[in-house]
Amino acid sequence: MLNDEVLEAINKAKRIPVPVVPDSHFFMDLGLDSLGFVAFLLQLERRYTITFDIMEIEQCVQVDRLLELIHFKVKECSHDHD
Repeated sequence: MLNDEVLEAINKAKRIPVPVVPDSHFFMDLGLDSLGFVAFLLQLERRYTITFDIMEIEQCVQVDRLLELIHFKVKECSHDHD
């Protein structure tokens, strides 16, 4: 379900009408620029009550890596509230 929600958000944010696949690159394949990418990440932070640090952002410019990071962050956040 989380993947579906994030993929839906990616489909709304992308600038190039291509299918989103796991190794899609946000800049080269989906047409986001750095400002658009940061705005997209801020939207995800608000939606899932998570925070990305700059080192993580540099590592998640592909869809599959971003999904992994979001899953990790959401799980980590839920453990913090237990």
